[in-house]
Amino acid sequence: AAALVLILGLVATYSGVRSVLSAGPQSVNLQSSLDPLVTRIAGSVGTDAGQMLDRALEMIGLETLMQQLVLGLLGLINQFGVVAIYVAFLLVDEPYVPAKLRALFPDPARRARVEGLMAEIGQQVGAYLWIMTKLSFMTAAFSAVVMLAMGLQFTLFWAILIFALNYIPTIGTILGTLLPAAYALVQFGELQPALILALGIGVVQFVIGNIVFPRMAGDSLNLSLFVTIFSLFFWGALWGSTGMFLAVPLTAVLVIVLARFPATRPAAILMSKTGIVAAPAAAPDAA
Repeated sequence: AAALVLILGLVATYSGVRSVLSAGPQSVNLQSSLDPLVTRIAGSVGTDAGQMLDRALEMIGLETLMQQLVLGLLGLINQFGVVAIYVAFLLVDEPYVPAKLRALFPDPARRARVEGLMAEIGQQVGAYLWIMTKLSFMTAAFSAVVMLAMGLQFTLFWAILIFALNYIPTIGTILGTLLPAAYALVQFGELQPALILALGIGVVQFVIGNIVFPRMAGDSLNLSLFVTIFSLFFWGALWGSTGMFLAVPLTAVLVIVLARFPATRPAAILMSKTGIVAAPAAAPDAA
């Protein structure tokens, strides 16, 4: 019953998010919105430069670019919707996991090692995802306040985008700040509102990412910055945008597993942030 409620809730949330994204900024004639800005630039730097800028914008195709952004985000929501439904069905099988482990690992000592490893992975990754969900919601909510105060169009669309991108370390934060600011430049046709908006969202991102997050999470996943960035590109190349969202949890699971075996423990130490990882599990016959 709980899984059914979860699945229905996911379907309802998915439908609502798709409706919001489908009515996003791709429906606006961005090229005509930029005409006043191009005219102002042409008056400042000369007609020839203004015409070159106008032709460059036509070549870029802002409407097409925005449509691709929204379609990409919709595709990402599709992938996560399917994954979330799979996870919901996996929850149905959770009560049977202990029996399966007893069948797979008859030896109590070995089974205890596997259960301890699974418990550690579930605790650390689950805590990280829950903290990131709360922080992403806070970031999106406070950013929405800034965008509403500035009068930015499609605030709910941008808030959902910021919420989703916040799961991607560093790169997601940068994109979540620059994309709304770039649209503000198009909407208002002036640089000052875009800079103010970027500053406001940037302050929100900085405070939550550098002050609130360390207090809530600490070094919960214990991943070095280099490994985090590398994992984004590795998993992103492997699975696309979904891989970038799952990069940190998957890499954290890898470090936890590597740390439990003496032969691979040095790799876990090198990948960690502090150099301190869990002690390797005792061999089954050590008892």
